[in-house]
Amino acid sequence: MSSRAEAQGGSNEAELDNPSREDFEDRTLRAVEQSMVVVQVAPGMCHVYSQDGTQYTVDIYLEACGCDDMFYREPEGGCKHVRRAKLKHGEMDLEPLIRCPNIDISHPMFEHLAVPEYR
Repeated sequence: MSSRAEAQGGSNEAELDNPSREDFEDRTLRAVEQSMVVVQVAPGMCHVYSQDGTQYTVDIYLEACGCDDMFYREPEGGCKHVRRAKLKHGEMDLEPLIRCPNIDISHPMFEHLAVPEYR
């Protein structure tokens, strides 16, 4: 598996020592950097509100979402809504993302991490 594929949600994601933006899929970058609100409605189920206020129902474990990206492309690892919900609920590793110097980590989902030690 390539380092790019691993950063997209593969099992070796945490092994990226010096990640760059190019190591992450665009959907993952959008999941981190775009303004979205995730509200858990049941175990593994969330409502994700996008920047324009559209609500998407997401199943974290099935990687299911009602957005067009999932409907038409079915991306491995899920759409940006699935990835954001997975990040929020600890189902996706944040550390490779915070080690990347060119990713905006100002979002509150990063608050619990000791970010300065990685940069």
